[in-house]
Amino acid sequence: MTSEDAGVYSVIVSGACGSVTNSASLTVNTVVSVTPLLSLTNCPGSTAVFCTVASGTGPFSYAWFKDGDALGETGNTLTLSNVTSEDAGVYSVIVSGACGSVTNSASLVVNEATSASPLPSLVLNPGETAVFTATATGTGPFTYVWKKDGNAIVGQTGSSLTLDNVSALDEGIYTVEVAGTCNTVTQSGSLHINVAPTVSILSPTNGTVLVAPATFPVVAHAEDMDGIVTNVVFFSGTNQVGQTSQGNPYTIGLTNLDVGTYTFTAVATDNGGLTATSAPVTVSVIADLPLTLLGSVRFNPQTGLYEQRVRVTNPSINAVQAIRIYVHGLAPSMNVYNPSGVTNGVPYVQSNIPVPRGGHRDFVIEYHVTTSEVPNPTLVAQVVQAVPGGGTSVSGAGVPINRGFMRPDGTFLVEFATETNRTYYIQYTSDLLNWKTVQPAIQGNGTWIQWIDNGQPKTESLPFEADRRFYRVIVLP
Repeated sequence: MTSEDAGVYSVIVSGACGSVTNSASLTVNTVVSVTPLLSLTNCPGSTAVFCTVASGTGPFSYAWFKDGDALGETGNTLTLSNVTSEDAGVYSVIVSGACGSVTNSASLVVNEATSASPLPSLVLNPGETAVFTATATGTGPFTYVWKKDGNAIVGQTGSSLTLDNVSALDEGIYTVEVAGTCNTVTQSGSLHINVAPTVSILSPTNGTVLVAPATFPVVAHAEDMDGIVTNVVFFSGTNQVGQTSQGNPYTIGLTNLDVGTYTFTAVATDNGGLTATSAPVTVSVIADLPLTLLGSVRFNPQTGLYEQRVRVTNPSINAVQAIRIYVHGLAPSMNVYNPSGVTNGVPYVQSNIPVPRGGHRDFVIEYHVTTSEVPNPTLVAQVVQAVPGGGTSVSGAGVPINRGFMRPDGTFLVEFATETNRTYYIQYTSDLLNWKTVQPAIQGNGTWIQWIDNGQPKTESLPFEADRRFYRVIVLP
């Protein structure tokens, strides 16, 4: 039977007394049919709608399934809001009518959202290569747009951005926009170009003069504007002489440098590995102190001695504790009358008064000459250790002073009588308590002695430079 058999059917029954007609209808129900479900591909967060239209003889009922599991939905439309990957699958609907049921199925594919790996923040030295890479995940295909400080970089459409031979001009914020099927994400990173440190030698200064054996610190100032200084290495020429990571300032000590010229540099390294070298500083280490003759050797008729005035200068950066002048080349008829001592047969005069850097000390060297020759010695000034002297280590009987007076040239004359073969010492003080003994001793010859205080090396200064000075003469037993 088909739908063509549907209609009104009648029967006529005839008998002896007439006929009767009866009628009835035949309805043929239509088989259920439905419109197909459409397979969907959605992005996360969107709405997926499956819909079917049933035809045939109803009423119709609907049962929805996902991957064979009933969903409990009974309408002709299935709506899925804010879909996620968990909603992906095969969806089916069973539509039932008066004459059977029909099942239709379709799939839902949920694309993966686009994401990209973060970009690094790079700190590089000039000349190095910067590489930014964005690793994209999700449903592609992917496109890439690279920007620097918000401006698109022409021609850069790959997943990596490479910058060769970077310089300060390349510094900035780099971003990449990664677009996939469902969305676009942006990642950012930075590029900082390391700035080299700065370094300079503070001490000694260029042109410094020192006296051998020289001991002194080398001091450098170093800083890094975008990081830290990790260490400073010091060089003399090409030879490393020390290093330190402790500062600032950064200091090493050098000891016992011999005579010569030294050129020092300091090399600072920062935490990025960049280095900087200071300007060179040249230091001279000399063996002898500069000595200047203050006029020619002259004869002093009052004392019967030749006098030679000299000035010794301290050009070094350090104070010197004592200065010794060696007197070489005297003729046999000559001797130093006021020596402080003799070394290997060479007489010397010595001052134990410290001389500051840049200062000087004046000496008067006295010569006793038994001929008509004028002394013309070779003088060499050197730095030595101070030798304690003076005080009350020498004692004896007091000797009357005949007269004493300040001379026009600022020296002071003390006159006293002597006995032959007796030893005399001059002593002086500024407070009448602490007496200092002048070296050397004076040998008596039975005459009047006129002793002159003309400063170094006899006393620490010329008399007129002192606030006050008292003298006395003693004779040894």
